Amino acid sequence: MIKERILELLKNQNINKEVFFSKIGMTSANFRGSAKERPINSNAIENIFSEIPNLNLEWLLTGKGEMLIEEKATIVEEEEIQYRLGKPLHLPIGKTELIPFYEVDFVAGGLETFDTETITPEYYMDIPQFSGCKAFRAYSDSMENLIKSGATLFGKKIDNWQEHLEYGQIYGIITTDGRRYLKYIRRAQNSNEYFLLRSENQNYDDFDMPKKSIRSIWLIDGWINRRT
Repeated sequence: MIKERILELLKNQNINKEVFFSKIGMTSANFRGSAKERPINSNAIENIFSEIPNLNLEWLLTGKGEMLIEEKATIVEEEEIQYRLGKPLHLPIGKTELIPFYEVDFVAGGLETFDTETITPEYYMDIPQFSGCKAFRAYSDSMENLIKSGATLFGKKIDNWQEHLEYGQIYGIITTDGRRYLKYIRRAQNSNEYFLLRSENQNYDDFDMPKKSIRSIWLIDGWINRRT
């Protein structure tokens, strides 16, 4: 798990845990008990790299390779690391841990084609933390500053969302008329027939969405923001 590797990193580099957690916007509670199993968000990952620029991204995400990149590492080498995480692979028979990446924009459309298998993945990504997900793009600023436009999202379709849905998480919502949203889903006040949709970007207003207008919902398990 990423959080276990973060703890290993701090021990290896003799870094004070509480000070480090504060700098990346987390606390020690995020690394204990059931909270340790929860995914880490991209803001924290960006903060980690701000504190430890020579941290190996591949090692952090997968545990492969060396913990740290030599100080002489160049931008080209970082780009190669990103490429190795997402290079074209043939999906082995009987293997399901590789994540298919589709070069489609969730907000602009294309995600529903996963159901009909009318498109094929561009490549497969070997990131065990997101096993069972499908990867795709999101060119939207509704979830800034968490999810930047152009980020790679890792999502799972929720088949039984009408019976159970974990409120407060980030979801991709596709409506029956083809609209698409990337939002927090919260419980609507005074009605069980609606969801309250909320953005991270404060320039977007909250609004209620009728449940009967929703075609499908995708839980966003995590994301990787593009380098700027």
